[in-house]
Amino acid sequence: MKNLSLFLILFLVVLCSACADSSKFSIEGDVAGKRTMNLRIVYPGDDNINSVLTAARDGKFTFEGNAPDGALVEIFDNDYRVLGRLYAVNGEKIKVQIDPADQFACNVKGNEISKRWCRWNKDNAKTLGSRNAAAINALIAKYVKAHKDDILSTILLISYFDASLDPEQAHALLISINKEARPASLINAWTAGNARVGETALKAKVLPINYLDNRDSLRVFTLKGKKLSLLAFSDQHSGRKDSIIPAIKRLRSRVNVLDMSMDADTMSWRRNVRADSVSWPTAWAAGAIAAPGVDRLGIPSVPYFIVADSTGRQLFRGRSIKQAEALVDSILKR
Repeated sequence: MKNLSLFLILFLVVLCSACADSSKFSIEGDVAGKRTMNLRIVYPGDDNINSVLTAARDGKFTFEGNAPDGALVEIFDNDYRVLGRLYAVNGEKIKVQIDPADQFACNVKGNEISKRWCRWNKDNAKTLGSRNAAAINALIAKYVKAHKDDILSTILLISYFDASLDPEQAHALLISINKEARPASLINAWTAGNARVGETALKAKVLPINYLDNRDSLRVFTLKGKKLSLLAFSDQHSGRKDSIIPAIKRLRSRVNVLDMSMDADTMSWRRNVRADSVSWPTAWAAGAIAAPGVDRLGIPSVPYFIVADSTGRQLFRGRSIKQAEALVDSILKR
């Protein structure tokens, strides 16, 4: 009888442990070269983006998160350069190896989807590393068309496909994937961020946006204080010096200005700010078009500009800073 009672106790302990494990996922990581460094782990949560700062010591790091419906987990260095990406679901114990010198050189155990994703990244590293958006889009389209029942098709589409080049193709590829292989937990943020046509993006209110400025201070952009606000989204390839910076110089004393960088990491952003020699705070946020507050605006490409009134209503959205400035001038002269 004692043996039976002991067996029941052990069974309950194991059962409780399993239940506890099912409420989270865990990552055990190795950084190539046994480096000691700060890491930022970013993944979507309930109506927000979770961003957690942790550290690798002698190349080792651990992390626990909550993704009951599955989530993409991105691992960055301290300057938000991508070191690796994986897919995780609660209950999984994942082991990952990452290399700061090559974001496509990861290895994963504990999640079959992430394992296949890493293998695909390695096989296509040359194209992915080329930053040739058209070539990358063609590569993703080829995979999606051949694997419509594979969740990896959804992951590749939302991770690498540049929808601004061909929004119609992006939408067609997404809906071609079997419903079971494109869960809402994965596609909601992506579809919101690429809602460039629709009334959803056009009617969305401009709300406060949290960002990091070029002095490493956390700030909040709001619509207070001015009749109008200009939101300018650009990157190092946007020709800022030719038209964007001169326009902001002319407007910034009369309107609220958010000069937000869409560069992939803070190192590129800071380098470009120094080259621009601007005197005002510039903005950067992890996730770019998917950053909280920006995601709902459906920014399709850069450069892109939005003019909003004091209530957050969008009066203009488009790719021309000249048109945005002309509208501002006409309203303020009334």
